[in-house]
Amino acid sequence: MVREVLEESGLNVKIDPRPWTIWSFLSNNNTRETVGITMLADYLEGEVKLSEEHTEYKWIFPAEFAELNADPSLKAEIAKLAEQ
Repeated sequence: MVREVLEESGLNVKIDPRPWTIWSFLSNNNTRETVGITMLADYLEGEVKLSEEHTEYKWIFPAEFAELNADPSLKAEIAKLAEQ
């Protein structure tokens, strides 16, 4: 995960080894299950340098995420973090 974050963003982070949450959903007319693991990380160093897969970024507080155009399940995930 550390390598992936560095490749995607240019940031060095320390990953908490304990999953924050584990989630899943069905897609493709309920024929395909997607499972995800959300991890928390601490920033160590670096400046954001987006990979070719991304066009922009924005730093926000977790409570501000509810105002963005995002999937409701992701909004629920971030809301849990904002409550901490």
